[in-house]
Amino acid sequence: MLMVVIVICELRSMGRMLSFNGLAVNVDKCLAMWLGDCSENPSFHLNNHEISSVNELKLLGVTIDKDLNFNSHVTNIVRKVSNQLQVIKRHKRFIDTNAKFLLYNAYFLPQLNYCSTVWNFCGKCNSAKLEKLNERSLRYVLNDTNFSYEELLKKVDHPSLYNRRIHDILILVYTTIHGYAPEYNSNTLTLRSNSSTMNLRGQDCLTIPRVRTTKYGLHSFSYYASKLWNSISDSIRKLPTIKAFKLAIRGLDFSTDCCAFCN
Repeated sequence: MLMVVIVICELRSMGRMLSFNGLAVNVDKCLAMWLGDCSENPSFHLNNHEISSVNELKLLGVTIDKDLNFNSHVTNIVRKVSNQLQVIKRHKRFIDTNAKFLLYNAYFLPQLNYCSTVWNFCGKCNSAKLEKLNERSLRYVLNDTNFSYEELLKKVDHPSLYNRRIHDILILVYTTIHGYAPEYNSNTLTLRSNSSTMNLRGQDCLTIPRVRTTKYGLHSFSYYASKLWNSISDSIRKLPTIKAFKLAIRGLDFSTDCCAFCN
């Protein structure tokens, strides 16, 4: 109930700010979504106009749902990439392997990995759907029906989609710690003091924040990214350039932790 009151107060404050600056808002283009469970079923108003409530919405290309399970987003990715793959298959006799690989890197991979740090916690089932689609794409590109998925990835020198998402999170942490990321990212991470008198292993580690819920807290960026960062070696964390860091983590395989992190 307290959170509902806070949101309503913020909307009123926004309405006053808009009116003070002579700005008008198109309420028909505004949407409200309550994340998580809420028994009150609240309604939201801006300048005396009710904002339509939805269970999911698309924001900058990512479909966000109220339960943050990203089922709809993964479904959209699978449908879009599958359609693109079918279109290319119709012209397979006119496209050689090199051209197919270029199309794979230009059209398929960006779709499969777009904004993945946001929807990384899409669940094991959704993660498996994406890996299966990536396998289908690679089999078409390489014209190979015998090799395993792991062997196909090695042939093109690519990590799995899951490992790629983990690598992207670690790169974001690195850039944040070194001051290359926006300030709001810096506010989510806290470096642990190396001068602590406690017998703690590792240098340049992050403080693991306390979480209030296991459903959302353990899947928050501040908790998950800090835990990931602390899991890599000191030598990698202390690399002086982003280029060296990217090369170092490229060889790291987090697939054995998939069950623990994707639940």
